[in-house]
Amino acid sequence: MAALAGAIVVGGGVNTYAEDAPAANVKVDESEKLLRETLDKADKFIAKAEQTKEVLELKKEIISYREGLEVVRISPEEAQEIIDRINSKIEKIKKSQDEKSEEQIHDVTTKVEIREIEAPIKYQASDKLKLGEIGKKPLKKPVNGKVKVTITTKIIDGKEVKEEKEEVLVKEQAGIFEVGNKEVKEEITKFKTIEKKDDTLAKGVRKVKVKGKDGKVINTVTYDVDPVTGELNNIKTNVEVKDKVVDEVILVGTNEKLAKQQDKKDKKDTKTPKKKAKVTLPKAGSEAEILTLAAAALSTAAGAYVSLKKRK
Repeated sequence: MAALAGAIVVGGGVNTYAEDAPAANVKVDESEKLLRETLDKADKFIAKAEQTKEVLELKKEIISYREGLEVVRISPEEAQEIIDRINSKIEKIKKSQDEKSEEQIHDVTTKVEIREIEAPIKYQASDKLKLGEIGKKPLKKPVNGKVKVTITTKIIDGKEVKEEKEEVLVKEQAGIFEVGNKEVKEEITKFKTIEKKDDTLAKGVRKVKVKGKDGKVINTVTYDVDPVTGELNNIKTNVEVKDKVVDEVILVGTNEKLAKQQDKKDKKDTKTPKKKAKVTLPKAGSEAEILTLAAAALSTAAGAYVSLKKRK
């Protein structure tokens, strides 16, 4: 150990351990291997331990040993002495930190609680409901969860520290509600009436050339539904033309000559009485004559009765 320490101080020197035989070299290699393993374990301990003054001093010592091994070879006895020294310091530090930990922690209490976890609510789109309407009944009923919580309270350095450990008893199940995400509107467009002059028609005459028809358009608005909040977003529109508008076309006559001709014809028809149809009666005394007279009498009686009723 003295040889190793001397080599570290002077930054390199003559090895004080004489290699007299090949067997000695084997022992040296094995002892150095054990020492390096001990140094590796010490590094791991230092990394996890509380960084106290003793731990930091051990860390510096480990670094010195590693640097010394790079410049000088040591005997098995020296290697074992260093190993024992490191292990002794580690045990001493462990004991010191364990005692300190026990002194710091007081009044440990444990309590168990059963807590209910409210089930989340999710939403999904439906084209059966009105736009924005939420279904009264859920598609899937929510199930609240239950958790067993063990609460440990410790007093460390005069401060209360709580630790909670959870154990799931019943897993919560999300409820699902529908939200109306579609709106369909029917839009009617009234047809227009267009008048066109026509000199082939008598003046004042109106004639429908094309019959008008109202147009019909179906407007569909669709939204996405936020599964968490149920809000509507990302609007999408679709326009479908069911019936096209057909404007009504009316021809208006402008021909005055034809109008005058038509007027004359109408006046002539009014002045000329219509000829009554001549009724040929059957010869008297025959069976047909008797039936005809009877029918005429019934007709006359019926006419008189109707006239009397109207007067009343």
